[in-house]
Amino acid sequence: MAAAAAADREERRFAEVPRESVKLVAESAGVELGDDVAALLAEDVCYRLREATQSSSQFMRHAKRRKLTVEDFNRALRWSNVEAICGYGAQDVLPFRSIKEGELFFVEDRDVNLVELALATNIPKGCAETMVRVNVSYLDG
Repeated sequence: MAAAAAADREERRFAEVPRESVKLVAESAGVELGDDVAALLAEDVCYRLREATQSSSQFMRHAKRRKLTVEDFNRALRWSNVEAICGYGAQDVLPFRSIKEGELFFVEDRDVNLVELALATNIPKGCAETMVRVNVSYLDG
């Protein structure tokens, strides 16, 4: 019983991508996949994600930090010869909120009053006078 619980904990340590998600992404790209191919691709995605995460945590430790940044992950992707396309670096921590119905987290959007923004903006009164200056040089060599 204890061995089964330990194996279950070990299995949950890694990210799992369901094959249904792989099939959905493939269908959105116009590719039809079978169940066996989707399962193999899902397993490969999990492995690549684990590899990139371990490499990025290595960059974090070498920088003597305890917080993993987007730049660490991008460096790990570049180190693996993969184009870095993941996010942007932010100095502030994003305040995630959760929804009670499920395990969904989101960042609340800020409300912007466009009328106040438009009226508060200082519009330049006019540009300085346009001036054209011509310099002609003739070299006889």
